[in-house]
Amino acid sequence: LVDEYITHLLFECNIVKNIWLKIEKILCFRITWKHIVLGFYDENNSKTRKINNVISFLCYDIYKYKIKCRFDEKHLSKEGLIQKLKLSILTQTDVLIYLKAYQNSKLYLMFETFCNFDLLMHA
Repeated sequence: LVDEYITHLLFECNIVKNIWLKIEKILCFRITWKHIVLGFYDENNSKTRKINNVISFLCYDIYKYKIKCRFDEKHLSKEGLIQKLKLSILTQTDVLIYLKAYQNSKLYLMFETFCNFDLLMHA
């Protein structure tokens, strides 16, 4: 059993690390622990706010999935995490579409890209 420090929980775990590598390809930049913890703290523009929101959203779902597996004494798996992320992203996208607040924005398109299950399955 690995000691579960916050860095391992959200970033260094092999299952999670593979997801972040795929997200890096989608977002076109290398995600570091600093991005996970602080985001783009010193930059405040539309692009960095959207990226910060996506990273925070993914971290929250990774955390929820891993903790739920512990509480339910279930096996943690890449496929399970991908399914959790996909469901959460689809739900969030449905909310955005319903509100029509971001339907044509880059944030919506980012969520749409994340929903491509084949893309995530090869993480």
